[in-house]
Amino acid sequence: MDRFSEDLLARIRDALLPIAERNGVEAHSVYVGPALPDVVADWRSALQGRLTADTTTNHAARVTDPKPELRRDGFVFDSREEIRVYEALKRAQAALPADATISIFPLPLGRVGVGNTWTPDFLVVREGRAGLIEVDGPHHRGRLAADGTRDRHWRNSGFVHIERILVEETAKDAELDALVRTFLKRLRTH
Repeated sequence: MDRFSEDLLARIRDALLPIAERNGVEAHSVYVGPALPDVVADWRSALQGRLTADTTTNHAARVTDPKPELRRDGFVFDSREEIRVYEALKRAQAALPADATISIFPLPLGRVGVGNTWTPDFLVVREGRAGLIEVDGPHHRGRLAADGTRDRHWRNSGFVHIERILVEETAKDAELDALVRTFLKRLRTH
């Protein structure tokens, strides 16, 4: 692994990321790691201990040591902006009557179409209709075509509404709450 210098990794990344984007695969970086993990003799016990520990999070968390400030309600988020959207969804959920509530699934990992494995920021279900919210940061600039392709695959899978919220739109609670209310209204009427 030490043969992979920073320069070599940068060259590999520059070659692979455009290919990933053309194929609708979300990738942000390249890293080198061992091909096979070190397996201890009592690996079954270690795995069982991890599975039964009280540290479960949403299954889509792809970080091994999440920052405490990116945790809420047992979920692990990728950014503070995602947490702000989550909090806005919870406020909207609390304002709804119990018999017309919504379900909120942060960062659910799923297989879409043929061979695409994606993680939308939020899957929201209301009255039998499923929609997605994506929190688009700076890494989405210049990705309009790739995001459009992904949105089309999601719509073809049955999601009735997809909302893209820019990180800049998460700064003020009132504006964010209005965006969430509009999303929930569209989700209900589609």
